[in-house]
Amino acid sequence: MNENSDIIFVPDDSASHEWTERDSELVEEYAAQLMSMSI
Repeated sequence: MNENSDIIFVPDDSASHEWTERDSELVEEYAAQLMSMSI
């Protein structure tokens, strides 16, 4: 198993659904991790 396999992005439904700058950065980081794992 990949050591990063336990990293799962789960939106916080209790928070506002507006995307903040930090949320965008986290999503980009998560996407980069997925891409690096799939290689």
